[in-house]
Amino acid sequence: MKQPPFGWIPGRENYMPLRTLFDCALYKVNLRVTCKACDHSRVVDAPGLWWLAERKRWDQDIRTFSRRFYCGECWRKRRFVVRNVKVIQSQEEAEGPLLPGPDKREWKARLSRYRA
Repeated sequence: MKQPPFGWIPGRENYMPLRTLFDCALYKVNLRVTCKACDHSRVVDAPGLWWLAERKRWDQDIRTFSRRFYCGECWRKRRFVVRNVKVIQSQEEAEGPLLPGPDKREWKARLSRYRA
């Protein structure tokens, strides 16, 4: 059986999945990152992550960017990096310190470029 395209939901033909960090920042959706080794999870700020990726010129695809995450709890306890994390989109508030986002002028310029 052929697999449906990523993000496709039956009955929601006009559904547009959020695949990049910019999409998450645009629609104010945060990311819940969960470690598969110790089950520790944290909600991170998507606009801050997008701006970090934009400044460092990293790939902004969520699947690709999720390889950069690692579990801080596993690092503190065992002193090795566990990069096996699960990332889901969430409407919850971000936990911990927020990453700095772009200034208003820069955000409006990016938004204008996106809509054009």
